[in-house]
This record gives sequence, structure tokens and C-alpha cells, in this order.
Amino acid sequence: MRFTVDLNLLVTDQNLKVAFDFFDKDKNGMLSQDEIKEALGVYDPDHPENENNLISKIVKEIDLNGDGQVSFEEFKQHMIKVIDK
Repeated sequence: MRFTVDLNLLVTDQNLKVAFDFFDKDKNGMLSQDEIKEALGVYDPDHPENENNLISKIVKEIDLNGDGQVSFEEFKQHMIKVIDK
């Protein structure tokens, strides 16, 4: 038996907001680099510089206004872009 899901049906504003709020630990409406690192489970105790480089690259890709944090709108736009690939 094969089960498929149309991801576009799951990517609603409401579902994206639930995901965003889950990652936004301090509830300030922005995802910091530390919150993104925690959400992704990035941990390299032997090479912490690798953690920071990876998270910086991720934030740079998603952070459209360049403020070093990810807003809900930036998160939403990125998730829609990823789903549409």
C-alpha cells in the first residue's frame, strides 16, 4: 500500500505558524541563530566553528532583510520555496 500526501495541502499559514512558534523558544516573533541551531539539532563539540558556519549559511539564505534573524514571513516564504522545488 502506498500513501502519498500533497505537501501543498499541509503548507498552510496556520500550520507554518504552529511550526514557527514551536521553534521560537523566547516567543519574540523571530528565530535567532541559536533557536535554529537547537531546532535542527546541530551539535559538533569537536568543531563548534562548523556549527556556527552552517547556521550562518542557513540564516543568510532565509533572512531576506539581512537582520540576522528569521521572521515568520521569511520562514513562510522559505518553506513555500522548498516545497515548490
